[in-house]
Amino acid sequence: MLHLWPRASHSRRAAPRRRARLTLLVLAPLALVAGVAGCALETGVAAGGAAEPVELVRVYDGDTLLVRWQGKEEKVRLIGVDAPEGSRGGRPEAGAVQALVRAREWAEGRRLGLVFDPGNAGNEHRDRYGRLLAYVQDAKGEDLGRLLLEEGLGRLFRKFDFDRREAYARAEETARRAGRGLWAGGAEAELAALAGAQGAAISLFATGGDLWAICMAGQARMEVRPGELPSLLRRLRQLQLERQGSALAQALQEEGFRPASRACPAP
Repeated sequence: MLHLWPRASHSRRAAPRRRARLTLLVLAPLALVAGVAGCALETGVAAGGAAEPVELVRVYDGDTLLVRWQGKEEKVRLIGVDAPEGSRGGRPEAGAVQALVRAREWAEGRRLGLVFDPGNAGNEHRDRYGRLLAYVQDAKGEDLGRLLLEEGLGRLFRKFDFDRREAYARAEETARRAGRGLWAGGAEAELAALAGAQGAAISLFATGGDLWAICMAGQARMEVRPGELPSLLRRLRQLQLERQGSALAQALQEEGFRPASRACPAP
């Protein structure tokens, strides 16, 4: 079986009578809220300006903190980094405890500040759960999100752009090359990260006569012609990132898929 990633995905023409299966895993990280650049918070804090001083109350996990800001307690979600969660499915994800301990160790006793990204100004710098979206740094400018990425205790968000993305990408690459934290398992760890972050997997079967069958989320579409594959796979990749459950099933039916749960197990 050959695994194809989004940056290098393509289909191969198979000879008649020969069946091949290709599985595409598409990274689907958690979403950051994008908005209109250059706006200000209701409180008058300019996006992208100087750090807003806050007092640490609690560290929930590697990428989520509770702080006291402008007289009230606020949950803060770090921009651009996804640390393992402490309670997914009733048990912590691999690396969650290490990320929590490191974030707490770094944050406690420091003078902290929030820096807001202009890209999130349109939604008042909040995500859909009402948490503030911000970079968290100390008085010297050291960035908690970047630190977690450098030490392999989190992964880069890739779905949306943000001001510090290039620096964060370099930090993650440093950890990956050094085999730190989440990347200690080498290629196997990277594969596990992709598989864990994806939505429903897409499987391609060469059926002979230049035709293909595609499986996704318990449904299949048969007799797909080679010329249809590029646009259809782009559409399915979009659905991987945006839909799940009944919404995904409905969208697949609209694309000509039909139930095939035995041949195409749902995730």
